[in-house]
Amino acid sequence: MDDMRHSSYISGSDRPRPRDNVVTEVLDGEAVIHVEGKQGLHVLNATASVVWQNLDGERSLDELAASLSQLANAPFDTVRCDVIAAAQSFGASGLLHGVAATDTETGSAEVVDDATVVTGDDLRFLPEPPHG
Repeated sequence: MDDMRHSSYISGSDRPRPRDNVVTEVLDGEAVIHVEGKQGLHVLNATASVVWQNLDGERSLDELAASLSQLANAPFDTVRCDVIAAAQSFGASGLLHGVAATDTETGSAEVVDDATVVTGDDLRFLPEPPHG
């Protein structure tokens, strides 16, 4: 685990990508994520899903934030904060390559056994899709 880093160190210049054992299904704009070999699911709202689906290991979080800011006609600083917060949350949940999951009970950076739910409810820079 020496090459693993803590999720709080994720910044705008990082180019995160999902771990190889992560499976994603998108249903009605929301992503449902399962880590193979683990129990539990991660459920992302539409905004967090857009961030997740664009973590390809090639584009930096700042580049992603700039694209999403333009797409959503939202302030770059707001989008950048949301994108970085989402990536840190994904990392803490053990979903990103090279980032140690955080045990929420102890606060330590260790790989946790069970998946947790990441809702992304605070990420609202994209308009909600129409329902119905």
